[in-house]
Amino acid sequence: MPSISAHTTVNATPQQAFDYLADFRRHKEWAAHPLEIKPSSEGAVGTGYSFTSESKMMGKHHSTVNVTAFEAPGRLVYVAEDDTGRWQHEFLIRPAGNGNATEITKTTSMLRGSLMNKVMATFLLPFVGGKIIRQDMVRIKGRLEGGA
Repeated sequence: MPSISAHTTVNATPQQAFDYLADFRRHKEWAAHPLEIKPSSEGAVGTGYSFTSESKMMGKHHSTVNVTAFEAPGRLVYVAEDDTGRWQHEFLIRPAGNGNATEITKTTSMLRGSLMNKVMATFLLPFVGGKIIRQDMVRIKGRLEGGA
């Protein structure tokens, strides 16, 4: 299935980066499109936690989202399902060099979709999706380093 990745290095510890990315209420701070998130699980975020998401990107989409891996401070994975298909979002968080530098890699993969959506994702994801995911990483870096 089609996927796209991008990475950045931030001046923050791996735990700080993980904590920020695992706070799903804050995703609208860095997401490329308007986004509203509502928890559908009780308790702390972890594997099995779920929420709903409403986004506006080439139309309005309502997603059911489940956290499938919560391995602080190194890996966070969640899967979103909506009318465009089933998408996996994975963050890998690793120390980079000395001090507080951390490398964050985000990979978005289509796990399932209609034939039309698979074809569109195969051809458009590297171009449109690549630009979007790189911009997300710039915003994540800015937030983690204290910018707006």
